[in-house]
Amino acid sequence: MAQRANSTDADTVKLKVNYAVKCYQYEGQERQRDDEMVLEVGSKYVHFYSRYSVERRHIQDSILAAGGTAQDVLAAQAKSMFPRPPHHFQIWKNYPESGKLTFTDVLLKMYIYTEDLLRPKWELLSQDSIVAGYACRKATTHYRGRTWNVWYTPEIPVSEGPWQLFGLPGLILEAEDSEHLFSFSCIEIKQTFGKPMDFPKKKSIECSKEEYYQLKKLEWLDPYGFAEKISGFRSKGYDAQGREIVYPKRIAIFLDNDV
Repeated sequence: MAQRANSTDADTVKLKVNYAVKCYQYEGQERQRDDEMVLEVGSKYVHFYSRYSVERRHIQDSILAAGGTAQDVLAAQAKSMFPRPPHHFQIWKNYPESGKLTFTDVLLKMYIYTEDLLRPKWELLSQDSIVAGYACRKATTHYRGRTWNVWYTPEIPVSEGPWQLFGLPGLILEAEDSEHLFSFSCIEIKQTFGKPMDFPKKKSIECSKEEYYQLKKLEWLDPYGFAEKISGFRSKGYDAQGREIVYPKRIAIFLDNDV
């Protein structure tokens, strides 16, 4: 079961940063998917999540709580301003304790794992630029199997950034891997006061990081086998003409390239 925040865990968001995200999800994908992801920094914890995913989940929960159907949920989500996102994972840094990272994702069911928070080893470069109106410096790191090039601003002395990138003398406003598979570009920065930080609240299936990534790989390689692994029974999908849907075998691409 997922950890629940208690009175000692309580934290409020002090800085909120929104990033426009572009990503590939599997090898050979023709176009990148778009997302908007949010970095929330508190006094003790850091939370990173997809805005689209969280907003669509709020729509689902409110409609179902009011007695609505799954069809009502789909209709409301389709009418909303939040498109279907490529990401549903959420990350908490320094939770449940300092030096730890908690990761959740929805794979038909909610899964959760916790691992040590690995600090990137940065090389600070001499280039400078202006990003989102802030004077920035460039840095690079080889982290979790990928080389990342980032722009950070010492004007905002917050040592955080998107995904699991952190540890620079300023906030990371842009980040892209060397293969141009993933990119994060700051589109908004806000100082906030009093907003409680969210924590994992729903029942989740505890797993290891390795178990989680095996499921993610199976999800793209064999969707029917993936559904059977999660639910315990094998089902098939059919199109409007009653023909069985045949899914291509796809090799998943992850931000972590060392799994």
